[in-house]
Amino acid sequence: MKCRSVACIWSESPPVHKVTATAVLDRPATLYTGGSDGTIFWWNLSSTNSDHDIRPVAILCGHTAPISDLGICFPASTLGDEKTSDSSNVAPNSCSANCGSLISACTDGVLCVWGRDTGHCSRRRKMPAWVGSPYMVQSLPENKRYVCVACRFIDSVNSLDHQSLDSAEHGEPQSNKHSKCTVVVIDSYTLTIVQTVFRGTLSIGPFKFMSIVTPVGDMEKESVLIADSFGNFQCVSLLKDTNRNEDMSDDSQKNSCHLEASDWIQDSSEGEVPISFAASRQVLVILYKSHCVFKLVDGSAKIGEISLLDDDVAGCMFLGSDYRRTTPSGDESVNIFEETFAVWNIKGYLIMYTVSYSGKTFKHTTLCSVPAVSLHPNVELSFSFVLINQNIVRIESVSVNTGEPGHWKPLVTIWELSNNDEKFHQECKLVGKGSYFDEWFVDTSEGQNGLFRRESVVTSSMVISENDSSPYAIVYGYDSGEIQVLRFNMFSERMEDQEADSCARKQYFSGHTDAILCLAAHQMVRTSTGFNSNIYLISGSKDCTIRIWDLNSGNLVSVMHHHVQPVRQLILPPVHTDYPWSDCFLSVGDDSCVALASLDTLRVERMFPGHPFIPSKVVWDSTRGYLACFSLNHSATSDSSDVLYIWDIKSGARERVLRGSAAQSMFDHFCTSGNKNNVSLSSNERNTSVSSLIMPITDDTGASQSHPNVQDFSHNAHPITCSCPFPGIATLTFDMTLLMSLRVDSFESQNDTHEVQTLRNGLDRMGNLFKERVAEGPGPYPLSADGGDGLQETSPDATEYTDWAHSLEGCLFRFSLSVLHLWNVDHELDKLLTSEMKLKKPKNFFVASGLLGDRGSVTLTFPGPSATLELWRSSSEFCAIRSLTMVSLAQHMVSLSHSCSAASSALAAFYTRKFAEKFPDIKPPLLQVTS
Repeated sequence: MKCRSVACIWSESPPVHKVTATAVLDRPATLYTGGSDGTIFWWNLSSTNSDHDIRPVAILCGHTAPISDLGICFPASTLGDEKTSDSSNVAPNSCSANCGSLISACTDGVLCVWGRDTGHCSRRRKMPAWVGSPYMVQSLPENKRYVCVACRFIDSVNSLDHQSLDSAEHGEPQSNKHSKCTVVVIDSYTLTIVQTVFRGTLSIGPFKFMSIVTPVGDMEKESVLIADSFGNFQCVSLLKDTNRNEDMSDDSQKNSCHLEASDWIQDSSEGEVPISFAASRQVLVILYKSHCVFKLVDGSAKIGEISLLDDDVAGCMFLGSDYRRTTPSGDESVNIFEETFAVWNIKGYLIMYTVSYSGKTFKHTTLCSVPAVSLHPNVELSFSFVLINQNIVRIESVSVNTGEPGHWKPLVTIWELSNNDEKFHQECKLVGKGSYFDEWFVDTSEGQNGLFRRESVVTSSMVISENDSSPYAIVYGYDSGEIQVLRFNMFSERMEDQEADSCARKQYFSGHTDAILCLAAHQMVRTSTGFNSNIYLISGSKDCTIRIWDLNSGNLVSVMHHHVQPVRQLILPPVHTDYPWSDCFLSVGDDSCVALASLDTLRVERMFPGHPFIPSKVVWDSTRGYLACFSLNHSATSDSSDVLYIWDIKSGARERVLRGSAAQSMFDHFCTSGNKNNVSLSSNERNTSVSSLIMPITDDTGASQSHPNVQDFSHNAHPITCSCPFPGIATLTFDMTLLMSLRVDSFESQNDTHEVQTLRNGLDRMGNLFKERVAEGPGPYPLSADGGDGLQETSPDATEYTDWAHSLEGCLFRFSLSVLHLWNVDHELDKLLTSEMKLKKPKNFFVASGLLGDRGSVTLTFPGPSATLELWRSSSEFCAIRSLTMVSLAQHMVSLSHSCSAASSALAAFYTRKFAEKFPDIKPPLLQVTS
């Protein structure tokens, strides 16, 4: 079994997060919020007496597109054994138990299933292209292992954002034309399609809402209710048997037609456009500006109506059975429908009602309300609500009006509901409030009124890693145009401005006048005047310029102005590219132009213009000399307008143009065939700021690692691999098998294979660098500290450091221990590690823990001890991997230096026994320590 431990390094600026979807589970109370950037926040809503401590535990990284919906499922359940309390937009009626998983869907078709206790991603899969873009998910009431997913094709009418109302608040929608829609049933255990409920063109308008409803009237089966933006509805019956596998992949299987579809058009509010919908069992609610209409789902006439005094309503929802008033026994009826219903407005004001219907009589009673939020000038707000454990949870998304659409932060508040039957319309009591800013520096993370300062938002980041398996630096690009480089000091001498007790130093680059959108770093192979070992930092900005910096000196080398719109992507040459192409890079701009520039001549060598849309994916095949640019048309209702341009990179000539499905097929061919080691997909190249989550999701187990370059990871040995799933978040994955193989004798005992030679070259190069540093004079040793006395090694056995390969080993192991160790838990152990083993506490950056998931997904805890300890409590897998890693590193340090024996023994004892003694609710595995 491969043992990989993950560390997460956060920037000094908190991440942005605009909430687009929510879900909750209880026992313990847990909130999930999905964001417009693809992030999912896992919140712990634990309660102590009457106070609620609201803290984020981890960020779930598996998506790169906006989260369209979240739901609760039971991947390993059988019929009838599902028990949980969950809530998304509609809370089903069920009892509570400690089980269930989170299922997430994003607009680019990726589905993920996340463990209920650990946040571990057990399944990650991309839906086939013919399905469309997932919009809503809901588990089947009778068997929650299966999830109904409603998908639509994105066009100018069907917007991506759930928060938008299709212009309903500002006038009539632009069009009521029919639109394509697909409804499928997914097995949450395998994430495969087991039933196609509907595929085709809706008889109604653009798809807006989906819910699974129980039979009523002439309906004999559970049905999928589909609503459009105009309040028209269409019902499609579900098949009883969902166990047959229907994971279709070719066109011959896609011609699913309407199954028992029945349509009706509401006529109770002609001329009005619905704002929101909600459904529970057999009752459907349509929310308008001044009232909400209650109807049975069979399309019959309305059964009731509630008039609203507020014209700024934003949404509505049923709150399920968690909060339902008891009906007096004398009034009981077997056919009575009774639910708690809530409506809220754009200011966050929520009012709750009890709604009952007995077949002839419709009644509603006002219960309580949640007060509105005080609005500040130049601040945008959006709201979501969920119910859990007799409390209403309000999730606010707050944005300063800086002209940038992405500067959002969430604020979670908990309101206690009133159970006083004698008093109605009471205001709920605020019992909890929290965000995730407490763990960040206040002076650098927040501005006026607790909101973002513009210069503190990270818009792009990357990890620079060498072929010698070690991280070199983390680069952050801010929306102010400033660039910050956090450089690790494992193998380089301490600079004069570096803090004495820090294992990293900071460097700043200024010159851009707008947000940094992309980054790349390249080490020159040679120049026209000879060989050059300089590392160049390349930055693309919203100011339409590309700047090239000398990373060693910090000087600006050149400014390029060949784009007339913001620069979105920077692409480095593939592995083993010949000179002079090896010192070139590609840039992609919003002007739909791709350019080839040389770091040697500092000039633009080729221009590839004329793409109909911005190329979203680019493949550079240096072996065959081709460049493939795939442009996805987001404004089309089908894939017929997607375009692939194939260029001859040497001549600059356009060789071929493909459209539609042929374009996608040919692009996939470029990504998967030919000389794979020489094909560089723009999203899979090391030392660029492209998210590591964009790599292709395949069924190949070799592609299931969280690393931006699948080929490099699987074919080259890297004990420490680096990636950036989101701006401002860097992950370091430590492979214990490869770390243990760094010993020189292990190299000598093996044949000179490609993998071993790669590591050996790195050892030799860094060993020579270390020799040069020592030859210059007595200097500091990387990653060694003694309470601020510098990095000087104090081992009495000086001869052991004449073995330069062992010195490199010491650097890597000390760095690994410094990043992976849980500091500030056992202060005596911390002192021993810094004084005897020469470790350094992370000073200039925030370090957290993580857990690898399926196919490149990763779960990363937030900074601070509370989030990390929560992962220790909840995940036995994390406990086992981290404990084994720390014990193995401690044992290996003894073999490197006998002076570390006391610290190594104490470290091993801490992770096998003493850690559990300090925290009785945490039970790490009792690993056997052998000599």
